[in-house]
Amino acid sequence: MLESSELTPVMKRRIREVTEVLSIPESAAAVLMREHKWAKERLFEIFYTDPERLEEKCGVRARCEAPSSAPVVVPTGRVTRNRAAKLKAARECGICCEDDLDPAQMYSMPCGHSFCRDCWYGFIQCAIGDG
Repeated sequence: MLESSELTPVMKRRIREVTEVLSIPESAAAVLMREHKWAKERLFEIFYTDPERLEEKCGVRARCEAPSSAPVVVPTGRVTRNRAAKLKAARECGICCEDDLDPAQMYSMPCGHSFCRDCWYGFIQCAIGDG
């Protein structure tokens, strides 16, 4: 049996390989590898059969899609006016429901849900307290 100090580099290398072959983020590759008990070949076979179904089943579909909130860059390198207005638009926290929050005060998950810093901090504090 490998010690954790020996196992971690092996795991990271396998995740990197999966990331490169499947063109998915490392966070999604790690979830998929755990789901398939670190068997790369089995993961590749299932992935290439129906990638959308696998991503949905394992809960990584949002991580694998291009972010919809990314700024639209035109050839001049500027953000379009319409897109800039959307980026600056106030947002609502999905937990405390406070609206009119500055986007800089928000954390957004890959699934699209957004939470204010205070609620996110409270959630993390509770999770740590609960172990």
